Amino acid sequence: MGARVESQQWLDGFGSKVSELQRRSAELQERLAESTATSVSPDETVTVTVSPTGSLLNLVLGRHAYTHTPAQLTTIIMKTVGQAQRQAASQVVEAFAPLGSGTQAMEMLTRYAPPDEDEVGEPEEADPYAPVDAPPPPAAPPMHAPSRPAARQAPARPAAQGDDEDENRLPW
Repeated sequence: MGARVESQQWLDGFGSKVSELQRRSAELQERLAESTATSVSPDETVTVTVSPTGSLLNLVLGRHAYTHTPAQLTTIIMKTVGQAQRQAASQVVEAFAPLGSGTQAMEMLTRYAPPDEDEVGEPEEADPYAPVDAPPPPAAPPMHAPSRPAARQAPARPAAQGDDEDENRLPW
């Protein structure tokens, strides 16, 4: 009878561990779903929202965005997106910590997290006057048009022998 009691206690303990793991897993799923991040550039020109995976969900350009050159606006957008991606990655790691602390999965999450802003180099300043990859312009027309050759008339069709019915040479 003692072995049966121990087995039942073990099953009860295992069942409670599974229930706890299910509860924590559901909590993790909720926290991951809430791990979107929104970031606003310092001059409030750009607002971005990213998903827990870091993909762009929304991009809003403020009314003063036109005051920046395209290269400046690109830099502002990229920095703001990077900031939001780092926020989302931090939230994902924080959400996963109760279940994955010390695991290979946690190590992988932190290894592939976006780098800190000071680790990211400045993007190259694009030349706003650089030519855009476009097809070459059409060739210029010749200065004077060549003269047209005289129109040639097609030679008349020779009469076929034994074609008496077609006196008028009509096609029908």
